[in-house]
Amino acid sequence: MKNIFTLLFFLTIVTVYSQKPQKVDIDNYHVRINCIEFPKHYVPPDERTYSIRYKGTNQYDEQVILEAIHINGWERVDAEADVDILVEVNEFRAGRSDARNRTVEKKNKEGKVTSRTTYYWVETDNQGSGDITLYGPKNEWKEKNKKKKKKEKVEKKEENPFLTGIKVKKNTSDKKKSGFSYLNNSYEHKSREYRSAKAARDNFNVNAPNIYDQHAEEFGDYVIAKSNQYINAMYGANSTSHRVKMKILDSDKHREYKDFKNATEASKTLLASTRYDESIDELRENFIPILEYYESVAERYKTKDKHHKNLRAAARYNLAALYLCLDLPDKAIEVGETIIASGHDKGDGKDFIKDANKLKSQLAFHNLDSRHLDLATENE
Repeated sequence: MKNIFTLLFFLTIVTVYSQKPQKVDIDNYHVRINCIEFPKHYVPPDERTYSIRYKGTNQYDEQVILEAIHINGWERVDAEADVDILVEVNEFRAGRSDARNRTVEKKNKEGKVTSRTTYYWVETDNQGSGDITLYGPKNEWKEKNKKKKKKEKVEKKEENPFLTGIKVKKNTSDKKKSGFSYLNNSYEHKSREYRSAKAARDNFNVNAPNIYDQHAEEFGDYVIAKSNQYINAMYGANSTSHRVKMKILDSDKHREYKDFKNATEASKTLLASTRYDESIDELRENFIPILEYYESVAERYKTKDKHHKNLRAAARYNLAALYLCLDLPDKAIEVGETIIASGHDKGDGKDFIKDANKLKSQLAFHNLDSRHLDLATENE
């Protein structure tokens, strides 16, 4: 009988211990995602044509520049474009050279100067200048005007039955300036340092022609890159990357440690593969097991114990963060509301809802369902 009571006591202790919530330490864990940066102006898909014209120095190959500049997802035409682009480039200019020097002093233990050595060099800034001007529609997203913008979009889709099947020429003569940006950049040329001013000048003069040519070529590449960045920021789709905060379980003795860690690290790996110009559909499929896992954690750890609360909150935080990354704002809002209702980390829930509503509004305004565009398909 004594042995039976001893056994029952032991089993009771084991049962109580096994049911005792394990300690939970949660750390921040950052991941990166690549997506589009919404353009400043929305233009309906059937009005996305552009023309481009070059004006200025013949120091650069006009055809090379014109072929390298484009609006992502738009069609280039020679006339009657919805947006006209004018690129003006001035001749690359060699800067005026300036002689410089510096003196190095050596002192003894008493602080007395024992020697002075003067070093000389020559430097200049070679200059490239130009600008880009856009002529086209203005239609900016503004959160306070989102309802008005939606109404305007609906009105544009209505067709006049008397014009059905008739191709009407676009009136492009009254297009107004919609954007302007300088294409200026400078490039430093600095000689080596010498103890002779003449040696420094000779070194500078010998290398100046080749360095000028190198800088001029670099400026041509800069004109193309800066023009593409600017016009796509205005009308197309630029690539942008940003850091996203998630939560990771840092209690290695916890029964959920390995799975939670694997799910969070897998999220980082998958999100690192995202590209702004590729569809996100496959990524959403790959994330289903991870999302289901976080949901199960929130369901299984549902007591009022603080450790359960912390783990549950971490799982929901990751759910909301991932739904935003996957461009599923409605799902993120649902999780945000659950976080608020739980009474734990209400501020996080409010922030997720705010970010999700903003994303939802921007996607609707730009007539998109994702910040990841399948540009390869669109350009076929």
